[in-house]
Amino acid sequence: MVIPSNYEITAKLTGNPEAVMVLDGQEEILITIDDIIKFKKASKPVEVIRFKDNFFERVRNKLRL
Repeated sequence: MVIPSNYEITAKLTGNPEAVMVLDGQEEILITIDDIIKFKKASKPVEVIRFKDNFFERVRNKLRL
């Protein structure tokens, strides 16, 4: 999802009384129906690394398949 940098998105859990939010595939946070989650622009920029080949091509090359 891409949104303008000045936007703030607010989310609230509905339906189930609790859920788990996973950040960057590492940190897990328990969310309850009373929690409000806000998404906004970070204070620090993110550095994105782009590889020439896709993941599976790199694995295949490393394993010489």
